[in-house]
Amino acid sequence: MPFHITCLDDPAKPGLRQKTRAEHLRYMIAHKDHILFGGPMRVEPDGPVVGSAFALDYETRAEVDAFLAGEPYYLAGLFESVVVRAIAVMVPERAPGFLEQELERELGK
Repeated sequence: MPFHITCLDDPAKPGLRQKTRAEHLRYMIAHKDHILFGGPMRVEPDGPVVGSAFALDYETRAEVDAFLAGEPYYLAGLFESVVVRAIAVMVPERAPGFLEQELERELGK
């Protein structure tokens, strides 16, 4: 089951992201089989980093929590807030015609 995680950096901790970035990258490499996508978030394309977003593929929320518990940015206290949500993947389609089937089902209510 995919989970989406949004983490906002604590603005009172400038420099902490850069200081722990190498550890973070090592952790991402070690867990890449469970990472669907992820990366830094910015308000503007060329603006400063304000947080991180990940989509993780784990069976349970407990596994996601364990991932976060070992994540170097999280351990360092970089994040002001962390939101975890389970997501249903609609796009890209899991199988050809999936979205059309969903539309037909929706219209058939």
